[in-house]
Amino acid sequence: MIKLIAVTLGIATLATMAGYASGKVLSVPVQPVSIASMDKETFDITSTTTPADNGKEKKSELIIDVTDAVDRTFVYDGEKHSFKIPKITIAGVNTDEINKTIRTEIEKAYYEGENKEVFDSKYQYFVNNNLVSVIVSNVDLFGSEFEYLKVFNIDASTGKLITADEVVKLAGLTDGEFFGKVKDLYAKFNNLQLTLEDLGEEDKIALAENFEQISYQFVQPYIGSNGKLCFVGDVFCTGGSGVAFENFEVN
Repeated sequence: MIKLIAVTLGIATLATMAGYASGKVLSVPVQPVSIASMDKETFDITSTTTPADNGKEKKSELIIDVTDAVDRTFVYDGEKHSFKIPKITIAGVNTDEINKTIRTEIEKAYYEGENKEVFDSKYQYFVNNNLVSVIVSNVDLFGSEFEYLKVFNIDASTGKLITADEVVKLAGLTDGEFFGKVKDLYAKFNNLQLTLEDLGEEDKIALAENFEQISYQFVQPYIGSNGKLCFVGDVFCTGGSGVAFENFEVN
């Protein structure tokens, strides 16, 4: 059973996915990204489903459809929930490998052993030029509704996964420039946390650890709404489990 992450001060968290602490998107201005956004409808992160009728993104002959590869409904604590895994279909492109990868990773983490019928799922996706960014959310119904997030970035021309540094490069930034923006955002995030309540010295030390986690091990970049560079960051925070994955926007 996946449960809430226990935090030890001075040690970086090992989780690769988690939920938002505040639900707010922090942003810091940079030069406009080089990826042009397509005319499209995008999906709100709070949506629990991805409507099939809204699941098509078109540019010239590029047709992308993101639907449910898995949609298992179940009842937990008297309420109906769904375990979902997205399936990417791209006209003229073989996406079998990427869909197998997504399904294997998600099921291994959230539907094997004692994890069955414990996680409520949703996903959203964005299409910009030939890049498809899919963000999968799984909420642990057993563990105080802790939300886990995983980002998949796909090259629509090949149907293959692209790496985090390649996403940043497509956005017109070097790794150093990108991590500099991440540092700025984490500084703003930490300052916001410090205003929430009277924190002790241990809390301040924990927040300072966020700067030690500025790497692709703890930062998942993607191209979001209107071609904006975004990322899901693994951060220490105050309250709750003490850690969370926050959604940040670099605009």
